[in-house]
Amino acid sequence: LAELDSRQAIGELGPQTTVDWLRTHTRISAAAADNQLTVARQYDELQPSLEKVEEGAISFESLQVIARSVKELPQEATESAQAELLAAAESPKCEPQQLRRLGDEIKHRDDPSGWARSALRQHEKRSLRLFNLQDGMVGIEGSLPGPEGHKFRLCLESLVGIPPKGDKRTPEQRSADALIELCSRQIASGKLPKQGGRSPQLTVIMKTDGTSELEGYGPISAGTLKRLRGQDHVERRQVVDGCGVTLNLSLIHI
Repeated sequence: LAELDSRQAIGELGPQTTVDWLRTHTRISAAAADNQLTVARQYDELQPSLEKVEEGAISFESLQVIARSVKELPQEATESAQAELLAAAESPKCEPQQLRRLGDEIKHRDDPSGWARSALRQHEKRSLRLFNLQDGMVGIEGSLPGPEGHKFRLCLESLVGIPPKGDKRTPEQRSADALIELCSRQIASGKLPKQGGRSPQLTVIMKTDGTSELEGYGPISAGTLKRLRGQDHVERRQVVDGCGVTLNLSLIHI
């Protein structure tokens, strides 16, 4: 792979990147290709770690963590950092996540200016995109800097809590429900900034023929209406006539 990457550097494989070439010809994911390439580009420097992989003393996943941890360190700090990470990786109790955290501590200690640049890059790469799926669902895609991502995870974990006995939801469904609950609590708090003089809220129009419509979205089923009412904490019920004149307004805590 290191040899292939050197050939790609002079354009021998065409305009595609080495990662793209690997994805096309070996059918692995972009993340897996990038991990392997990170190791390959440091093949000579990582010989002590590679030997431990061949011996079965550490996993290839640990090798990838070590490679990412030392790749941006100053030359004079690389050897000692690799030795420190290797010693930790050989412990049966050391998980990749713990090894990754140790790598961060080493980078912060041995290259504080580089660590600051890395944190700034993360901040600049932050993104969140919402998009409509063909089946009417809303897709979410994005990435957050480490500390903000940790904050987000803490919020979800506090709402997920300990699943009750018999809970058949998947972990992904529990996380989705926690995010929905987080949004419901914020809307119910009344502290969100107003848009066009109006506080963010869900408005459901219930017609006399029994159908319901969510403002800004469209028709919803009776089951969806019941689920939405179960998620919200405050309900304002407004009855209007055919001309839109309010006949009755009440506040209900649910």
